[in-house]
Amino acid sequence: LASIAALGTAANKILYTTGVDTWVEAAITATGRSIIDDDSVSAVRATILTEPKNRIINGDFRVAQRGTSFTGSTVPPATDDTYLLDRWNNIIGQADRFTVSQETSIIPPNSGVAGRVAFAIKFVTEAANAKGGMVQILESKDCVGMAGNAVSLQFKCLASNTRIGKIRGAIISWVGTADAVTSDVFSTWPADDESIAAGKLATSWTLEGELSQTISAQDTWYTVKLENVSIDTSNTKQIAVIIWIDDTSYNYGDYFVIADVQLELGAACTQFTVRPYAQELALCQRYCYAITNAVANEVIGMGIATANNQSTYVNMPLPVEMFAIPTLT
Repeated sequence: LASIAALGTAANKILYTTGVDTWVEAAITATGRSIIDDDSVSAVRATILTEPKNRIINGDFRVAQRGTSFTGSTVPPATDDTYLLDRWNNIIGQADRFTVSQETSIIPPNSGVAGRVAFAIKFVTEAANAKGGMVQILESKDCVGMAGNAVSLQFKCLASNTRIGKIRGAIISWVGTADAVTSDVFSTWPADDESIAAGKLATSWTLEGELSQTISAQDTWYTVKLENVSIDTSNTKQIAVIIWIDDTSYNYGDYFVIADVQLELGAACTQFTVRPYAQELALCQRYCYAITNAVANEVIGMGIATANNQSTYVNMPLPVEMFAIPTLT
């Protein structure tokens, strides 16, 4: 009792023993209190197994089924409105202005969890006077619970030179037909340091919140947070995140790097979530399944061929249920 009496009376503490008649206190979170209060295994599962925190897929850019480096002449090319690293749609103001690649050398310090092999996405300028970046559009099923509530966005960014004056981020909402979006989200690129609120987005897209990060030092990582954004547009069907460079005063060869993008429900950003690679890959394969390292006579499925080879049918198993009926390219 004397040991307990010596402890404080602050809220959100839990007592435990470290020895005979030796009591200490430690902080406890709201989730921890809920688990202690749960009266059954099913109740504990309901507390722990909540909705996935990060609504962005491949926010750490680990999955690269289409390739790891893209130019204007690769397949796919680094052109406007083209998916490159999984789930990220490339958007640029003019053709042949950027090369895009998966980055493994320039990564944020202490990114994610201990021992993690971190990745990022890198945009290298091939010519001046063009804006560019990327957008991820969430499937309507993954936007459940977001409309009418607060969400928060975070990402990390770095630029090779302060000529890339600002990197911007925005959360936008789609009010058209669900899962039939305009993927080239800008109808007109905003001027330098201009908000995208006034007629810059394609029809049926609405700005929910935006911010900009001034690049005041080269080769320096910035953590950018856009918090407590209310998704209050009536009849919102889907949510998207845009990240792009704000001005065109850079030189040939300047670059910017983006890492650890997270969009979550709630009024504040929390630590970036790193999902198991197999889970992240499966999430990406719902939208793109790449058969890699194909060689002559490699078996990719089983099927039949009719007489004289006039028709051939091949059954190719898919790893997950796909978003839509796939097309072969």
